[in-house]
Amino acid sequence: MGMSKKICSICNENKKKKKLLDGFVCETCLRKCGPFRTQVNTKKASIDIIRKAMMASQINTKRVAVFKPTKTIKNHISFDEVNRLWRPQVYLAFRYEDIISFETDVSKETVISGNAGKAVAGGLLFGGVGAVAGASGKRKAKEVITGCQIKIITRNELYPVVNIYCMPQEASEITAQLTVIVDSLKKPQHTDVNIVNTASGADEILKYKKLLDDGIITNEEFEEKKKQLLNL
Repeated sequence: MGMSKKICSICNENKKKKKLLDGFVCETCLRKCGPFRTQVNTKKASIDIIRKAMMASQINTKRVAVFKPTKTIKNHISFDEVNRLWRPQVYLAFRYEDIISFETDVSKETVISGNAGKAVAGGLLFGGVGAVAGASGKRKAKEVITGCQIKIITRNELYPVVNIYCMPQEASEITAQLTVIVDSLKKPQHTDVNIVNTASGADEILKYKKLLDDGIITNEEFEEKKKQLLNL
């Protein structure tokens, strides 16, 4: 008898596609990870991580469906101040509560001008403000900000860092809005029952999935509990 083909450890149906740390995953299940697929390195991922990504994708889809922007800053980021959600990209939606902190870096160029025309020195710099090169004769040097990078640290374990690249004026608007959000998080907030915490929701579903796999609950009971947790 030949060896049986290994099947997906997630759905237990389809033929394997990628090797995980503790099993295999098929292409169908990988697609169900949605926007979180790019964040999952299958060579280092476990079965639980794939399941979390699949659950996070379902929750993200629900957030995107209810998202109604009340403030948009160019094409960089949008905010839904009613549902307390923000979207840095078309396919992702985070809660205000997902923000841990943020920081801004600027890129600068030193422009030298004078009788011989203008030239750029120093290249691209990220980080703190550097010393401006001194003037020599009739030539002058000044630093010019050419762009900004805003790094948002989140509580989402699958998407812990969101980077936004923009111009200085847009960066000022974005950081002002983020500051308002972070300050509001320091005050007690009413939690909208329709918005599910990605991490805790996925973890709860995984617990019930284990009970299903162990034969403690039926598939109908598992599906009913999953619907409750996802507010479907």
